[in-house]
Amino acid sequence: MNGQEMNVNEHIEYLKGTDTYKEYKRITSYSSMNAAENFFSAVDQEIEKIQKLEGPLYSEDGKKAAIREKVQELSKEYNAKAEQEAQEYNQGIEQLKRNVAKKMAPDMDFSEHEANNRLLRNEEFKAEIKNELMLASNARNILQALDSMVDQVEYTGRKTFGKYLLKNMYLFMEHIDKVGLEGNERALLAATIAKNKSRLEKLVMSDADLAYRALSEEIKNKWATGSGSSRLIEMRTQRIINKYK
Repeated sequence: MNGQEMNVNEHIEYLKGTDTYKEYKRITSYSSMNAAENFFSAVDQEIEKIQKLEGPLYSEDGKKAAIREKVQELSKEYNAKAEQEAQEYNQGIEQLKRNVAKKMAPDMDFSEHEANNRLLRNEEFKAEIKNELMLASNARNILQALDSMVDQVEYTGRKTFGKYLLKNMYLFMEHIDKVGLEGNERALLAATIAKNKSRLEKLVMSDADLAYRALSEEIKNKWATGSGSSRLIEMRTQRIINKYK
């Protein structure tokens, strides 16, 4: 596990005890190999049971036929379970994504009036940033403008502006493109913008904000299919059928 993964997990642990965390743990306890492992166990038990049958009614050929029939029956059952479990996992992940998105976007609960005020304020913030950048024609000027804005957030408590700035750091990259900075100058600016982004995160994001963002990143590409279990089930089924011909 690398440092970044540990950091993500530490953030997510902040949510421990919440319904969101419990749902996350419940969903991610899923393993795509569950169905295959349960199939292997069920097959072994049935083969053992059939092989123990004794008496004139149970010939070796009859037992082999019973094993072949049973393993095919179990194969269908556990293939279906593999698909069902994967589907339930995907549904759970999608619901969790929606729940986390709501936690990360409290503005969704604003009234129309509040939303309009927020929109107006954001337009003012955007204009403020663009005005600061208007005369910044080189790397030094752009860095000074960014540093000045982050300093405002830290020393004057403009956290609302800081949150807007954090979400819209692309405005600085756009300006870099506009003034045509390239090569080492561009690379230095990009690295410095990334550092200021980290600084802003510490200034304006709460532990809960960081936790929900980390969780959102953790689950954004999660998706499952039953194909892994199904392949193993089919391989085991074929081996058993060949063995008990």
